[in-house]
Amino acid sequence: MLKSFKTMFKALVVAGVALLPGVATAQDAKTGTPLMWVVTDADSTVYLLGSIHLLKPDMQWQDARIKTAMAGSKEMWLEIANLDDQAAAGSAFLKHAINPKGNLTEGMSESDIARLNLALDQHGIPMAQARNLKPWAVGLLITVKSMVDAGYDPSSGVDKTLLDQAKAAGKPVKGFETIEQQMGFFGSFDEETSRQFLIDVLNQEEEGKALLETMLTAWHTGDVATLERIFTEEMMVKTPKLYEVLLKGRNQNWVPQIEQILAGSGTSLIVVGTGHLVGPDGVPTLLKAKGVKVDALK
Repeated sequence: MLKSFKTMFKALVVAGVALLPGVATAQDAKTGTPLMWVVTDADSTVYLLGSIHLLKPDMQWQDARIKTAMAGSKEMWLEIANLDDQAAAGSAFLKHAINPKGNLTEGMSESDIARLNLALDQHGIPMAQARNLKPWAVGLLITVKSMVDAGYDPSSGVDKTLLDQAKAAGKPVKGFETIEQQMGFFGSFDEETSRQFLIDVLNQEEEGKALLETMLTAWHTGDVATLERIFTEEMMVKTPKLYEVLLKGRNQNWVPQIEQILAGSGTSLIVVGTGHLVGPDGVPTLLKAKGVKVDALK
Protein backbone atom coordinates (compact mmCIF):
# COMPACT_ATOMS: atom_id res chain seq x y z
CA MET A 1 0.00 0.00 0.00
CA LEU A 2 1.22 3.50 -0.72
CA LYS A 3 1.84 5.26 2.58
CA SER A 4 1.69 8.96 1.72
CA PHE A 5 1.50 11.70 -0.85
CA LYS A 6 5.29 11.87 -0.56
CA THR A 7 5.42 8.38 -2.01
CA MET A 8 3.30 9.49 -4.95
CA PHE A 9 5.82 12.20 -5.85
CA LYS A 10 8.62 9.65 -5.66
CA ALA A 11 6.62 7.28 -7.81
CA LEU A 12 5.99 9.90 -10.46
CA VAL A 13 9.58 11.11 -10.51
CA VAL A 14 10.99 7.59 -10.60
CA ALA A 15 8.55 6.21 -13.11
CA GLY A 16 9.38 8.90 -15.56
CA VAL A 17 5.86 10.14 -16.07
CA ALA A 18 6.69 13.35 -17.87
CA LEU A 19 3.46 15.10 -16.94
CA LEU A 20 4.37 16.97 -13.81
CA PRO A 21 5.99 20.38 -13.76
CA GLY A 22 8.05 21.21 -10.74
CA VAL A 23 9.31 23.73 -8.28
CA ALA A 24 12.55 25.66 -8.29
CA THR A 25 14.44 27.17 -5.41
CA ALA A 26 17.00 29.84 -4.73
CA GLN A 27 19.40 27.68 -6.73
CA ASP A 28 17.89 29.02 -9.97
CA ALA A 29 20.46 31.74 -10.64
CA LYS A 30 23.37 29.33 -10.33
CA THR A 31 23.98 26.49 -12.77
CA GLY A 32 23.57 23.20 -10.97
CA THR A 33 25.70 20.07 -10.95
CA PRO A 34 23.33 17.11 -11.47
CA LEU A 35 24.74 13.64 -10.93
CA MET A 36 26.55 12.16 -13.93
CA TRP A 37 28.61 9.05 -14.61
CA VAL A 38 30.74 7.96 -17.55
CA VAL A 39 30.81 4.31 -18.62
CA THR A 40 33.66 3.22 -20.86
CA ASP A 41 35.20 0.26 -22.62
CA ALA A 42 37.82 0.00 -25.38
CA ASP A 43 35.77 1.80 -28.03
CA SER A 44 32.66 3.15 -26.32
CA THR A 45 31.74 6.00 -24.02
CA VAL A 46 28.31 6.19 -22.42
CA TYR A 47 27.30 9.15 -20.29
CA LEU A 48 24.65 8.60 -17.61
CA LEU A 49 22.77 11.72 -16.56
CA GLY A 50 20.33 11.75 -13.67
CA SER A 51 17.21 13.58 -14.71
CA ILE A 52 14.35 15.27 -12.95
CA HIS A 53 11.30 15.12 -15.19
CA LEU A 54 9.85 18.37 -13.81
CA LEU A 55 11.43 21.80 -13.61
CA LYS A 56 10.70 25.50 -13.81
CA PRO A 57 11.93 27.21 -16.98
CA ASP A 58 14.40 29.44 -15.11
CA MET A 59 16.25 26.65 -13.32
CA GLN A 60 19.82 26.51 -14.65
CA TRP A 61 21.25 23.00 -14.86
CA GLN A 62 23.10 22.51 -18.17
CA ASP A 63 26.71 22.73 -17.05
CA ALA A 64 29.83 22.06 -19.15
CA ARG A 65 29.69 18.29 -18.55
CA ILE A 66 26.18 18.00 -19.93
CA LYS A 67 26.89 20.24 -22.90
CA THR A 68 30.01 18.24 -23.74
CA ALA A 69 28.15 14.93 -23.48
CA MET A 70 25.33 16.18 -25.69
CA ALA A 71 27.68 17.64 -28.30
CA GLY A 72 29.85 14.52 -28.48
CA SER A 73 27.12 11.87 -28.48
CA LYS A 74 25.97 10.13 -31.65
CA GLU A 75 22.64 9.20 -30.05
CA MET A 76 20.54 9.78 -26.95
CA TRP A 77 18.64 7.24 -24.87
CA LEU A 78 15.66 8.16 -22.68
CA GLU A 79 13.28 6.10 -20.60
CA ILE A 80 10.79 6.59 -23.44
CA ALA A 81 11.84 7.98 -26.79
CA ASN A 82 8.54 9.67 -27.65
CA LEU A 83 7.85 11.34 -24.33
CA ASP A 84 6.54 14.39 -26.23
CA ASP A 85 3.83 12.35 -27.95
CA GLN A 86 0.77 13.60 -26.10
CA ALA A 87 -1.60 11.47 -28.18
CA ALA A 88 0.25 8.28 -27.23
CA ALA A 89 0.42 9.36 -23.59
CA GLY A 90 -3.30 10.12 -23.52
CA SER A 91 -4.16 6.81 -25.14
CA ALA A 92 -1.99 4.85 -22.67
CA PHE A 93 -3.44 6.77 -19.74
CA LEU A 94 -7.02 6.02 -20.76
CA LYS A 95 -6.25 2.36 -21.44
CA HIS A 96 -5.04 1.85 -17.88
CA ALA A 97 -7.06 4.50 -16.03
CA ILE A 98 -10.65 3.94 -17.13
CA ASN A 99 -12.89 2.40 -14.48
CA PRO A 100 -16.00 0.99 -16.20
CA LYS A 101 -17.69 0.49 -12.81
CA GLY A 102 -17.83 4.24 -12.23
CA ASN A 103 -17.49 3.63 -8.48
CA LEU A 104 -14.75 6.11 -7.63
CA THR A 105 -15.89 6.84 -4.08
CA GLU A 106 -16.65 3.24 -3.09
CA GLY A 107 -14.86 2.39 0.15
CA MET A 108 -14.09 6.04 0.94
CA SER A 109 -15.31 7.73 4.12
CA GLU A 110 -17.61 10.74 4.05
CA SER A 111 -14.70 13.00 5.04
CA ASP A 112 -12.53 11.58 2.24
CA ILE A 113 -15.33 12.16 -0.26
CA ALA A 114 -15.72 15.73 0.97
CA ARG A 115 -11.97 16.34 0.48
CA LEU A 116 -12.19 14.76 -2.95
CA ASN A 117 -15.04 17.03 -4.03
CA LEU A 118 -13.16 20.06 -2.73
CA ALA A 119 -9.97 19.10 -4.60
CA LEU A 120 -11.85 18.44 -7.82
CA ASP A 121 -13.60 21.82 -7.56
CA GLN A 122 -10.33 23.62 -6.77
CA HIS A 123 -8.58 22.15 -9.79
CA GLY A 124 -11.45 22.29 -12.25
CA ILE A 125 -11.87 18.53 -12.67
CA PRO A 126 -15.54 17.59 -13.16
CA MET A 127 -16.81 14.73 -11.00
CA ALA A 128 -18.58 13.43 -14.10
CA GLN A 129 -15.12 12.84 -15.59
CA ALA A 130 -13.40 11.68 -12.42
CA ARG A 131 -15.94 9.03 -11.42
CA ASN A 132 -15.11 7.01 -14.53
CA LEU A 133 -11.42 6.83 -13.66
CA LYS A 134 -9.58 4.57 -11.25
CA PRO A 135 -8.66 6.29 -7.97
CA TRP A 136 -4.91 6.34 -8.73
CA ALA A 137 -5.62 8.17 -11.98
CA VAL A 138 -7.69 10.81 -10.20
CA GLY A 139 -4.86 11.23 -7.71
CA LEU A 140 -2.46 11.71 -10.60
CA LEU A 141 -4.72 14.31 -12.24
CA ILE A 142 -5.09 16.25 -9.00
CA THR A 143 -1.32 16.26 -8.50
CA VAL A 144 -0.63 17.45 -12.04
CA LYS A 145 -3.32 20.11 -11.88
CA SER A 146 -2.15 21.41 -8.51
CA MET A 147 1.33 22.00 -9.92
CA VAL A 148 0.15 23.48 -13.22
CA ASP A 149 -2.28 25.74 -11.38
CA ALA A 150 0.68 26.99 -9.34
CA GLY A 151 2.35 28.20 -12.54
CA TYR A 152 4.88 25.47 -13.30
CA ASP A 153 5.76 24.53 -16.88
CA PRO A 154 5.42 20.82 -17.74
CA SER A 155 7.69 21.15 -20.78
CA SER A 156 10.83 22.26 -18.94
CA GLY A 157 12.04 18.93 -17.55
CA VAL A 158 15.53 17.68 -18.29
CA ASP A 159 14.34 14.89 -20.59
CA LYS A 160 12.10 17.11 -22.69
CA THR A 161 14.74 19.85 -22.95
CA LEU A 162 17.45 17.46 -24.10
CA LEU A 163 15.04 15.62 -26.39
CA ASP A 164 14.35 18.90 -28.19
CA GLN A 165 18.08 19.58 -28.48
CA ALA A 166 18.79 16.09 -29.82
CA LYS A 167 16.06 16.42 -32.45
CA ALA A 168 17.35 19.84 -33.49
CA ALA A 169 20.83 18.35 -33.92
CA GLY A 170 19.50 15.39 -35.91
CA LYS A 171 20.58 12.82 -33.33
CA PRO A 172 18.66 9.53 -33.04
CA VAL A 173 16.62 9.24 -29.84
CA LYS A 174 15.92 5.78 -28.44
CA GLY A 175 13.99 4.50 -25.44
CA PHE A 176 14.36 1.73 -22.89
CA GLU A 177 10.58 1.47 -22.48
CA THR A 178 7.29 2.57 -24.04
CA ILE A 179 4.72 5.05 -22.74
CA GLU A 180 2.25 2.22 -22.30
CA GLN A 181 4.70 0.24 -20.20
CA GLN A 182 5.23 3.22 -17.92
CA MET A 183 1.52 3.90 -17.47
CA GLY A 184 1.06 0.20 -16.89
CA PHE A 185 3.10 0.45 -13.69
CA PHE A 186 0.30 2.54 -12.20
CA GLY A 187 -2.41 0.49 -13.87
CA SER A 188 -1.14 -2.61 -12.06
CA PHE A 189 -2.24 -1.27 -8.65
CA ASP A 190 -4.95 -3.36 -7.00
CA GLU A 191 -8.18 -1.65 -5.88
CA GLU A 192 -7.09 -1.13 -2.28
CA THR A 193 -3.73 0.36 -3.25
CA SER A 194 -5.35 2.55 -5.88
CA ARG A 195 -7.93 3.89 -3.41
CA GLN A 196 -5.32 4.57 -0.73
CA PHE A 197 -3.19 6.30 -3.35
CA LEU A 198 -5.98 8.85 -3.91
CA ILE A 199 -6.77 9.25 -0.22
CA ASP A 200 -3.13 9.97 0.56
CA VAL A 201 -3.04 12.61 -2.18
CA LEU A 202 -6.04 14.31 -0.62
CA ASN A 203 -4.64 14.16 2.90
CA GLN A 204 -0.97 15.08 2.47
CA GLU A 205 -0.59 17.46 -0.43
CA GLU A 206 1.56 20.07 1.33
CA GLU A 207 3.94 17.44 2.73
CA GLY A 208 4.45 16.09 -0.77
CA LYS A 209 5.24 19.52 -2.16
CA ALA A 210 7.87 20.04 0.55
CA LEU A 211 9.48 16.72 -0.35
CA LEU A 212 9.58 17.72 -4.00
CA GLU A 213 11.47 20.89 -3.12
CA THR A 214 13.98 18.87 -1.10
CA MET A 215 14.35 16.42 -3.97
CA LEU A 216 14.96 19.15 -6.53
CA THR A 217 17.52 20.95 -4.39
CA ALA A 218 19.41 17.69 -3.83
CA TRP A 219 19.35 16.93 -7.55
CA HIS A 220 20.47 20.45 -8.49
CA THR A 221 23.45 20.32 -6.12
CA GLY A 222 24.40 16.69 -6.74
CA ASP A 223 23.62 15.70 -3.13
CA VAL A 224 23.85 11.94 -3.60
CA ALA A 225 23.29 11.13 0.10
CA THR A 226 19.93 12.91 0.18
CA LEU A 227 18.87 11.42 -3.14
CA GLU A 228 19.74 7.92 -1.97
CA ARG A 229 17.74 8.48 1.21
CA ILE A 230 14.67 9.70 -0.70
CA PHE A 231 14.71 7.29 -3.61
CA THR A 232 16.07 4.10 -2.16
CA GLU A 233 16.28 3.95 1.63
CA GLU A 234 12.79 5.33 2.30
CA MET A 235 11.09 3.59 -0.63
CA MET A 236 12.82 0.29 0.06
CA VAL A 237 11.62 0.24 3.66
CA LYS A 238 8.23 1.98 3.46
CA THR A 239 6.98 0.81 0.06
CA PRO A 240 9.02 -2.26 -0.97
CA LYS A 241 6.54 -3.29 -3.66
CA LEU A 242 6.74 0.12 -5.29
CA TYR A 243 10.53 0.05 -5.03
CA GLU A 244 10.67 -3.34 -6.71
CA VAL A 245 8.37 -2.35 -9.58
CA LEU A 246 9.46 1.21 -10.28
CA LEU A 247 13.17 1.06 -9.49
CA LYS A 248 14.87 -2.27 -9.03
CA GLY A 249 13.06 -4.27 -11.70
CA ARG A 250 13.32 -1.59 -14.34
CA ASN A 251 17.01 -0.99 -13.65
CA GLN A 252 17.69 -4.68 -14.06
CA ASN A 253 15.87 -4.60 -17.39
CA TRP A 254 17.91 -1.65 -18.62
CA VAL A 255 21.37 -3.00 -17.82
CA PRO A 256 21.42 -5.58 -20.68
CA GLN A 257 20.35 -2.83 -23.07
CA ILE A 258 23.22 -0.65 -21.89
CA GLU A 259 25.60 -3.59 -22.36
CA GLN A 260 24.37 -3.80 -25.94
CA ILE A 261 25.18 -0.11 -26.42
CA LEU A 262 28.68 -0.79 -25.08
CA ALA A 263 29.03 -3.70 -27.49
CA GLY A 264 28.99 -1.14 -30.28
CA SER A 265 31.28 1.84 -30.54
CA GLY A 266 31.18 5.61 -30.21
CA THR A 267 29.60 7.94 -27.66
CA SER A 268 26.04 7.83 -26.33
CA LEU A 269 24.13 9.90 -23.78
CA ILE A 270 21.62 8.21 -21.48
CA VAL A 271 19.16 10.40 -19.57
CA VAL A 272 16.94 8.65 -17.00
CA GLY A 273 15.38 9.61 -13.69
CA THR A 274 17.93 10.23 -10.96
CA GLY A 275 16.30 7.59 -8.76
CA HIS A 276 17.49 4.94 -11.22
CA LEU A 277 21.13 5.91 -10.78
CA VAL A 278 21.60 5.96 -7.01
CA GLY A 279 21.64 3.34 -4.29
CA PRO A 280 22.47 -0.38 -4.18
CA ASP A 281 20.17 -1.21 -7.10
CA GLY A 282 21.09 1.83 -9.19
CA VAL A 283 22.26 1.34 -12.77
CA PRO A 284 25.90 2.38 -12.04
CA THR A 285 26.10 -0.15 -9.19
CA LEU A 286 24.58 -2.92 -11.31
CA LEU A 287 26.98 -2.21 -14.16
CA LYS A 288 29.98 -2.23 -11.82
CA ALA A 289 28.87 -5.62 -10.48
CA LYS A 290 29.18 -6.92 -14.04
CA GLY A 291 32.75 -5.65 -14.28
CA VAL A 292 31.92 -2.58 -16.35
CA LYS A 293 34.06 0.50 -15.80
CA VAL A 294 31.86 3.27 -14.32
CA ASP A 295 33.17 6.56 -12.92
CA ALA A 296 31.40 9.52 -11.39
CA LEU A 297 31.79 12.57 -13.61
CA LYS A 298 32.49 15.62 -11.52
